Amino acid sequence: MIILGIDPGLNRLGYGAVDDAGGRLVVIECGVVAPRRTFSFEEKLGHIASSLEAVVDRTGPAVLAIEEIFLAENVQTALRIGQVMGLVMGLGLRRKIGFVQIPVREIKKNIVGTGGATKDQVQFMVARLTGRRDFETPDASDAVAAAIS
Repeated sequence: MIILGIDPGLNRLGYGAVDDAGGRLVVIECGVVAPRRTFSFEEKLGHIASSLEAVVDRTGPAVLAIEEIFLAENVQTALRIGQVMGLVMGLGLRRKIGFVQIPVREIKKNIVGTGGATKDQVQFMVARLTGRRDFETPDASDAVAAAIS
C-alpha cells in the first residue's frame, strides 16, 4: 500500500510517497513543492494544488498522511497552513483517497521514540528506516516520516 505523507506549508510543502513492500519501507518519491515567493496567496495555493495532483497521478497513493500543525509563530501563519491542509484534504476527497491527520509529536514519537525529537533526529531515523539519504530538505524527510508513522 502506498501512503503519501504531507508536511504542509505555504512556501515549502514536503511530500513523500512510501510503499510497504513486503515489510520493507520503500520511498517511491519525495520532495518539496516551493511556489515562488513573489506569487500571491492564491497563486501559491494553485501551484501547490497542481503540483500535488501531479504527485498523486505519478504515485497512486491509497492514503494521505497529513502532519497536523501544532505550533505557529502567529495566527496568520496558522491560518495559512490550515488552508493548505484543507487544500490537501480536498484533493483526497476529490480523488477518493482516504486521509489521516497526525500530530507532529506523535510522528516524532513513532519515528524517533520521543515527541520532542529535532528535525535532524527525524531525518536520521527516516534514513535508517528507509535507506533513503538524499532528502531535498527536512520538509521532505518530515513528509516521509508522516507516511511511515
